[in-house]
Amino acid sequence: MLSALRTKGWETARVSAASKTWPLEFLVRLVTFDPSVVIIQKIAPPSWYCKIIAQSGRTLVFECDDAIQIGYGSDRLEAPKMRTRLGNLLRKCDRIIVSNSVLAVDFAELCGQQAIVFPGPAPAKFAAPQGRGRVVLWLGSPSTLNNVRSIVYPVFESLMDDAKLIVVGAEAESSFGAVTEHVWSHERQTIALMQARVGIAPQATDEWSRRKAFYKVLEYLAASVVPVVPDQPAVHALLGAEEAELAVIAEDDTPAAWSAAINRALTIEVNEHWIMMRDRVFDRWSADRLAQLVVADSARDSGATDMGAT
Repeated sequence: MLSALRTKGWETARVSAASKTWPLEFLVRLVTFDPSVVIIQKIAPPSWYCKIIAQSGRTLVFECDDAIQIGYGSDRLEAPKMRTRLGNLLRKCDRIIVSNSVLAVDFAELCGQQAIVFPGPAPAKFAAPQGRGRVVLWLGSPSTLNNVRSIVYPVFESLMDDAKLIVVGAEAESSFGAVTEHVWSHERQTIALMQARVGIAPQATDEWSRRKAFYKVLEYLAASVVPVVPDQPAVHALLGAEEAELAVIAEDDTPAAWSAAINRALTIEVNEHWIMMRDRVFDRWSADRLAQLVVADSARDSGATDMGAT
């Protein structure tokens, strides 16, 4: 998004909340860079920070793509504190951008403001090789690996013939039967995307999953990999009217449903029509369009500062 803003003539600066000194760095940026727009991602800074931004006349934008921001995944004592803190932040924001409609409802309940649903931005597309085999790919991390192990591994043990499953995001390198597990790296992910015909995003049916961003679906589409996805709000928002032509929806979270969905996806031809549908989705969720939403109605007298966790 920052590169899209620079293309539009905006100067940008970034402060990472992964740094222990980010509060000081952020205050220094406010003074020395003097941004007209401040974008907050993935964290909820102290309310007095947001008060400073709001009172200075700067546009404050909050972008959220994960339910952890509103306490999902936290303990019962911590979650209410997180919601209170987030609500204080949201009430000072000029714009709120979320990845799906369920999060939009959550945020409206917290602050009374309508959020913009934007499940992107779409990554860069790259040319895919012809003649891919019956290779299925899962991208993720060790924290979500159980979803694919519990729902999809049984498919490759007993329900499918001659297909192979590549997992990128495991705790260690491993291979057994039709399954190969890899530790995540950018290089390994790129190689796997070039090999796969189908990309899967299994998710348990719970409140946390209903609020997931499913960004990996965009990564599959970028590599001309056919997604198999659960019936979740974020998926429908992301794929839109092109959903039926681009992807296959698993009816539920059972191995039998995922076996049927994966086998169907393996028969889908990635042709010119499929590419056209994919490009429509990517145009709708482009970094350029997100940049337009972020700086809408903001004066271009200085620049934009992005503050977020990495």
